[in-house]
Amino acid sequence: MRGMRINRIAGTLLLACGLFTQSACAEADAAAQTQSGQQLRENGFKTCAHAVDDIAHFVFKGDFAFLNLWNQTNIDKHSVLVTGAKTY
Repeated sequence: MRGMRINRIAGTLLLACGLFTQSACAEADAAAQTQSGQQLRENGFKTCAHAVDDIAHFVFKGDFAFLNLWNQTNIDKHSVLVTGAKTY
């Protein structure tokens, strides 16, 4: 029962992040707040980089260890995966 509850919470959080990212992609490009966002911008992920960066900044509240994965052909037309870890 508890596992189902955690899965629902995680699913809701992912859905909310996805909706936030979709609506935020129309905004103007801003400076990166995280190293993860900076790396994505430098490699060509620009259209929604600010949204991904804002979500990472909101979740981790500062510096964190990260692993970015992206499509190497036409990165700006595909999604990216940001995996992060932080000691609390």
